[in-house]
Amino acid sequence: MARGLRLTVAEALKRGIVTPTQATAITRDLKQHALKARQYSGERDPHEILYQRLKAVYCDRVEKEKKDLVPGRRFRADVFFEDARLILEVDGFQFHRSRAAFIEDRKRANLFEIQGYRILRYTAGRIFKDMDGVLAEVAAALAAPATAHCVAGAGGSTEEAHTPRSAR
Repeated sequence: MARGLRLTVAEALKRGIVTPTQATAITRDLKQHALKARQYSGERDPHEILYQRLKAVYCDRVEKEKKDLVPGRRFRADVFFEDARLILEVDGFQFHRSRAAFIEDRKRANLFEIQGYRILRYTAGRIFKDMDGVLAEVAAALAAPATAHCVAGAGGSTEEAHTPRSAR
């Protein structure tokens, strides 16, 4: 699949890239996505609501849309606490419109983890309905020490924890 190629649905139809049925479905999906995007504009944007509440409590400790956390990747974290190496992500079905988008988001989260960041994920619904619970979890995560992602095995050896059971 070519990246960076941008055509209107009408142009894709004219060039025979999509069928009329596909063009109708694409147009419908685009309209639904635009409607959902408008629902989250301004005061209904869960990212902004979460950021503003956290900013009121934690002042300059919190950043939004932080970039360059994974070298060589153009990822951004929705909300970020540098001192705690804590990332907050706002997830929703409207942003994972396909299986491929969902899979890519999991890869992105894994790369954040590999870089040593902790991630808390929240749905828009949870932000709208349970902000107190969200804030309590964030406070607990900030109070917990940021530790290396290393789990000791039964004998206390970290080496054993990274050895597959079949090889032990």
